Amino acid sequence: MRMDKVFVDLHIHSALSPCADKEMTPNNIINMAMLKKLDMIAITDHNAIDNVLPAITAAKNKPLIIVPGIEITTQEEAHLLAYFPTYEALDLFYHEISTFLPERINRPDIFGQQLIIDADDQLIGEDPRLLMNAVQLSFDRLVSRIIHYQGAPVPAHVLRDSFSAYSQLGYPGRVTH
Repeated sequence: MRMDKVFVDLHIHSALSPCADKEMTPNNIINMAMLKKLDMIAITDHNAIDNVLPAITAAKNKPLIIVPGIEITTQEEAHLLAYFPTYEALDLFYHEISTFLPERINRPDIFGQQLIIDADDQLIGEDPRLLMNAVQLSFDRLVSRIIHYQGAPVPAHVLRDSFSAYSQLGYPGRVTH
């Protein structure tokens, strides 16, 4: 890693996110990060983590740090990024909050495919849930749960006109502990 500057992209969607292209496979993401000479990346799919571990595995023996992450849509429709020190911490957090995602079925013809892909870029399957739904937890509650699992909460799309903490909550966010 270069010591004078660190190059990062901590908001990357894989083919699991309905808004991403199917070419955004774990290996393609890792190889593109290497071509772009990035030092650190995070896979932050919408309300899902199935392609994070394959990306970590694909990056083994490469000079690239993978930060385990997720992008969550709060009940207020604000997008919140969460970064964790280990995949295990992310997995524990995810198993708790995934139960708050409504059980609505994805319509790939309308919303796009949500592909689960292994570290060798082989298709494992598709997540049948509509991942673009909001979890039924508030912004403040999610921030508290992220911190509980030693994660770092970061509002996404900070000043965007939609899905940002500012647009949905009227301010960059308040946290009460």
